[in-house]
Amino acid sequence: MGVSGELYKADAPVLVNSVPKSGTYLLQKILGVVDGKRDWGNFLASQPSYSSRVRDGAQMASRASRMVPGELVCGHLHFSKESKEALERLNAVHFLIYRDPRDVAISEAHYLGEMNRWHYMHRTFKPLSESERIALSIRGNESAGGGYPDIGKRYAAFLGWIEDPEVYSVSYERLVSDERALEFRKVFEFLSQKTDQALEIDSLVQRALEAVQPKRSHTFRRGGSGGWKADFDEAAKRDFKAVAGDLLIRLGYEDSTDW
Repeated sequence: MGVSGELYKADAPVLVNSVPKSGTYLLQKILGVVDGKRDWGNFLASQPSYSSRVRDGAQMASRASRMVPGELVCGHLHFSKESKEALERLNAVHFLIYRDPRDVAISEAHYLGEMNRWHYMHRTFKPLSESERIALSIRGNESAGGGYPDIGKRYAAFLGWIEDPEVYSVSYERLVSDERALEFRKVFEFLSQKTDQALEIDSLVQRALEAVQPKRSHTFRRGGSGGWKADFDEAAKRDFKAVAGDLLIRLGYEDSTDW
């Protein structure tokens, strides 16, 4: 291993990856308390919000390869063999946060309709009623804005990471639960194991608990879990089951499709 490779091993970059509207800011704040990890504002987006064009695996691998030692990078990076290999070459420590897809659908309906006027789907969402926005967030519209897949397809782009044992995947719900201190500890232990760094984990957990205030996020709407129950009517449930199928079972949120 050359000098550059040794540097990446000694001071590995960290990727905070996320399914959109799943808690990017939360996980960023947790890992941001680690001394020496620097966030310079780079963002790895497989589908930028201002464009409907999806970047392929080779393009994103090239972008991921620009990460530098010690950098903390956030992103919505779709799974691909090329990106996986690029991150492995950098010895990058990869974390991914995901959330109940039903809460994701509700959050995205609000976000695209009210908050992000630069997103390519904003003009489509804005004039709709709340129930219509939720329906669109769930069902998608392949012709709107150049292409907006249903919630099942949007989530599927990240399943490869969630199922990859080399990636630390954690649910938003666990990180805001009463057991969050234990979950934070697991995050820092994974980082320590991957980098061979002797981290002061007790201190990091305490600092992370003090740092995490999701309401400061400019995209934060409603924390916790299960918020979808207040917004899903029977039509929304039928739409979700039609396009997402067994996704909730696969992710561990339900035992069956009878919910």
